Parts: sequence; C-alpha cells; structure tokens
Amino acid sequence: MYGLYQLSLHIWALLNRPLVVLSQLLFTPFAWLWSRPNHASNNIEEEEPSPQNKISHGIFATVHKLSDYRVRKIPATSDTYDQTAIRTESRIYSHLGKHPRILQAIACGDDYVDLVYMKNGNLEDYLRSHAVSLEVLRRFARQAVEAVNFMHEKDVVHSDLAARQFLVDDFLDIQLSDFGGSSIQGSQALGLEGATHFLPRDETLPNTIQSDIFALGSTIYEIFCAMRPYEGKEDDEILDLFKRSVFPDLSAIKELWASIIAKCWKCQYTSTNDILFDLS
Repeated sequence: MYGLYQLSLHIWALLNRPLVVLSQLLFTPFAWLWSRPNHASNNIEEEEPSPQNKISHGIFATVHKLSDYRVRKIPATSDTYDQTAIRTESRIYSHLGKHPRILQAIACGDDYVDLVYMKNGNLEDYLRSHAVSLEVLRRFARQAVEAVNFMHEKDVVHSDLAARQFLVDDFLDIQLSDFGGSSIQGSQALGLEGATHFLPRDETLPNTIQSDIFALGSTIYEIFCAMRPYEGKEDDEILDLFKRSVFPDLSAIKELWASIIAKCWKCQYTSTNDILFDLS
C-alpha cells in the first residue's frame, strides 16, 4: 500500500511542484502507517516456517511464506554446506544494505534470512508466462546490469546469475536475490552457474567478476528471448559450444543489446561499468 502512496505522491508533485515541500511536511511523518507490516493478527504458529507454508526449495535452503509481506529462508538441512550458505547469504544482505536493485532483507541471523515477499515471482517464470513489451524488457535488462554492477562494487560475486535469481516487484522492476552460493570479499563460493550461463573454465578455479559477466550475458539473452541459451540441448553439448565460442543466434534481438550480450560472452568487458558506458 505504501508503494501506491509513493506513486500517487510523485504524480501529484509533478503537477503541483510548488507545493511539494508542503505535502512532504504534512504526509512524510505518517508514511510508517502505510509501510509498517502488520503482524499483530498473526499468531506464533503462523510466524514459524512449516511444511505448509514452504513455497520453494533450493540446493541449500527452503523458503517459507510467513505473511503477504515476508518470507523466511532457512537451511534445507543440518548439513554444513546448507548452514554455511545461509550464514553467507545473511552476511551479504547485511553488507549490501538497501538498494533498489537488490531484494530487501527485513532481518538476518546466523540461521535465517527474512526477505520481502514478491508475489510476481522470479523473472524467468514471469517472462515465460506474460507478454512483456519491448520497453519493459529493455528496462529489465538495464536493471539486471545495474544490480550486478552494484554487487561487484561491494566486492560480491554472485556465482549463479540467471533470470530466476531476479524477482519482479509490483511496478515491474527487478531485484537480485539468492546469495547463498556467492562469494564476498574473496571468500570461497558454494555456487556455480548452470551450463547455459557458465564461462568455460576449470571448475576448480574461483568464480570471478568475469564469470559473472558471462552469466549476465546469458541472463540478458533470457530477458529478450524468454528462454535460456541453447535451451533443449544437453549440458555437455552447450559447454562444448561455448568452449568453441559458438554462441546462439542474436539476430532477433535489437542491435545494442545483441552487441552487449555478445561482448559478455566473448569476455570483452572487464567490468559492468563498461556495459553501463555502452548504454549511456
């Protein structure tokens, strides 16, 4: 509801610019009434993760919907890797802080992360189930670059970038999530990209900014094509094609974004700042 309040206030301000300051003085002190989640009606049982409120299950964690506002991510098992992943994710969300392109963490602990619930789900599923205009696709692509750029500036390597790792909010903006397999400040990453997003390399070597950028190229491809690169082919074949620098056809994608995808795949960018420069 707070989002609608913000939107209406911005529109009103554009039409009545001289009165903006007055409106902010009157309404801003009460904004918490819209933004504050109301958990008072939920009893303790509803606030705890359970098999009944589990909405997804990943390699390292399960996600439970605790309310229309909040989900909780907890280790999938008592396994050391699962426990390490949730601690890493908690640390990274705390380290990244608030940013429009990063999913907002509500609370972080050693064995859980509470996150804002995004009812539109992940970007991969959204693209496959909705007709999305070219304008919005371009916005998604740029926002994906912005998210990765911010993350890299904070010394985090995602290690498993893909469209499914971005969530779609109510205003059709996207936010990056799922940092359990990531690396922060040079730490060892637990994650690794799938074949369609994997920079050909020795799998025992650390994930890097360069491997993230390659995966970002495949993610942008997903955004414009609503499918993964070489979707339907076996992983070994995809890896071999990428290793030989044989990439999917990009003729259906507008020239600028096709060029950006190709340069990501060919390792012609040293940082995402270079991509933003191409977009400027």
